[in-house]
Amino acid sequence: MKQPIVLGLLALAVITIIFMPVVLSLLFVGVVFGVFLTDASRNVSHWLGLPRKAALTLVVLALLVLAGGLLALMVPRVAGQLQDLMANLPAYLRQASATLRSMDREWLPLREMAERLTDTAADLPAGLVGESERLFSEVAGILSSGLGALGVLLIVFAVAVYIAVEPGMYQRGILFLLPDRWHPGARRVMAETARTVGWWFVGQAISIIILFTAMTLGLWLIGVPFALVFGAFTGLMTFIPSLGPVIAGVPTLIVALTQGMPEMLVTLGLVIVLQNLEGLFITPNIHRRIIALPPALVLASVLVLGNMVGMIGLFVAMPLVVVGQSLAQGIKAEWRALEKAPSQTGS
Repeated sequence: MKQPIVLGLLALAVITIIFMPVVLSLLFVGVVFGVFLTDASRNVSHWLGLPRKAALTLVVLALLVLAGGLLALMVPRVAGQLQDLMANLPAYLRQASATLRSMDREWLPLREMAERLTDTAADLPAGLVGESERLFSEVAGILSSGLGALGVLLIVFAVAVYIAVEPGMYQRGILFLLPDRWHPGARRVMAETARTVGWWFVGQAISIIILFTAMTLGLWLIGVPFALVFGAFTGLMTFIPSLGPVIAGVPTLIVALTQGMPEMLVTLGLVIVLQNLEGLFITPNIHRRIIALPPALVLASVLVLGNMVGMIGLFVAMPLVVVGQSLAQGIKAEWRALEKAPSQTGS
């Protein structure tokens, strides 16, 4: 009875991979988050001496309260600043261009940069209108099909909770596909992957909080407008290791330039410090103690998944590498153990 069900699930997985990469990405997010909830509830159960399902309920409620509080406090302010930034962006670009032109008219790189900013400012309003219409049509299409952004988040969250409530059922489904002699090793690999994913979530949250706080406070002290927007953007860009703060720093520097050259230079120093802080301190001391992520592999995953599924792919790339590398390391270790077992038995 189990075999037709498993074959049907495999067929559904193949169809999803080929025809619905966005759906697959969202399901992957739900599964990874479910693994995190499972590991977190297990740790809370051990620390507090609670039953596992009671610990899971406590973890879910704590996350909901935390997320609700952050949304209530941050989203209105960030959205308001982002709306003001988009409304005034052409003016900021023209002002930045004028500042560059006033510095040194004979230096070709500055002159070319100023001309590019001027051209971008001239083309921006039409581009923003076209982009807004495209996004509106996509959002309208999603809403008309009855699957809005909130619905997608609820489905992903539901998948995670279902996995966390009964992790053994899904583990047994995976073990059913493997020979019996592989089951102990497979359980160890899944347990280690769950631990890695759980601590990666914690490390990623710490990285986001550190960079968001440092960039927001730094820009506020310097006097650069829209500090919350650029701080939030810098935090989100931690999903792109090493290059994230640099990518987030480009629009920040353009707006800082409108406040004057001293403000822009101080902001540039802040971006450089944060980029080195993320690359040399935060990542080595948080992520690499859990799992050493090859930066080239992460960036390649970002490019491939970003091209395949858009914005969602940017956020799926790093956890996909985390899970893939943890599984590969665990499978390699168990395979070596299986190869040594016969020789040890024979001796």
